[in-house]
Amino acid sequence: MPNSETIKISGLNVKNGLSRTGGKPELYIETLGAFFEDGQERLVELKKSLETGNMSLYVIHIHGVKSAATFIGADELAEAAAALEAAGETNDLAFVETHNPGFMQNLEVLLTNIHDFLKPEKTDSCSLDRDVMNLELKSLQTAIDIFDTATINKNIDCLLKLTQDLDQNITIRKISDHILTGDFNDAATLIDSLLRKEAY
Repeated sequence: MPNSETIKISGLNVKNGLSRTGGKPELYIETLGAFFEDGQERLVELKKSLETGNMSLYVIHIHGVKSAATFIGADELAEAAAALEAAGETNDLAFVETHNPGFMQNLEVLLTNIHDFLKPEKTDSCSLDRDVMNLELKSLQTAIDIFDTATINKNIDCLLKLTQDLDQNITIRKISDHILTGDFNDAATLIDSLLRKEAY
């Protein structure tokens, strides 16, 4: 597990981000995963809102990016988002049209940097294997049913290492988030969706 000294991502003030997530590297990394997922959606929605001339919707999404960027320590991106949010609120279309393209590019670069950091590496003890992944998913299902937290944690850790495909890795992180918040039914639904995908 990375620590505060080994987490190095261009575009992030990791020290600030860690302080805002309780100083826990594992929680910070989970937050980065959530930011990556949300950021991809925000890119689409920001572009769509400008294309349709919906400035109020643009403000909502740019505010969301600003808040999330602040939380993870993407301070420069958050400042740029704040300026765009203020411009959107006053309907300063000229400012938005001038500065939004660079903002979107910087957001894409940050998302790429976060992706590259989060991408799991192959390990000798937990190599990518479809049968092993299915076994771990089924073991996780059982562990959730009987509330075996030790096994849940072991399964989640192994699945994060196993999933080389980005979409799968994000889904595993979602499952972990649902378990942490007690949303076991949602976690079970996502596990089922992965098992169906792996059974093709």
